[in-house]
Amino acid sequence: MSLPGTRRKSLMRDINVVPYIDVMLVLLVIFMTTVPLLDQSVEISLPQGESAPLKSDNIPPFVLFVDADGLYYLDGEEIDAERIQAEARNAQASETPPRFQIRGDAEARYQFVIDAIVLLTQEGVQNIDLVNQPPR
Repeated sequence: MSLPGTRRKSLMRDINVVPYIDVMLVLLVIFMTTVPLLDQSVEISLPQGESAPLKSDNIPPFVLFVDADGLYYLDGEEIDAERIQAEARNAQASETPPRFQIRGDAEARYQFVIDAIVLLTQEGVQNIDLVNQPPR
C-alpha cells in the first residue's frame, strides 16, 4: 500500500553501461602499453642461406657494410657512428627514402651488426634489410 500523494518508484529497465566503459578503457590502456613491447624482435638472415631476393625499385639503397673488425663502410669509405647517423638522417629526409641495408661480414661479431642496427633505428629507420649470400 502506498500513501496518498506519494509516487511509487519504477524499476530502471536500462542497462548501466558506465562500469563496462571503465573496463573497456582499462583494457585499452593495457593493450596500448603492451603492444609496443611485443615488436622488439629483428628478423635476420644468416650470412649464408636461402632467402628471397630483394625487390628493386630503381632507388639506390643505403648500404652499410660491417667488416670482421667492426669497422663501418659507406660507399667504400670508412665512417664512424656520427657520420652513419647523419647520412641516415639525410637519406630519410629525401623525397623518396631508400631501402636501408646492412651487409655484415660472415666473420663479424653479432654485436657489430646489432650496433649498426641501433645506429640506424636511433635515426627513425623502421625497415632494415640484412643482406646475405646464397649458399654455394
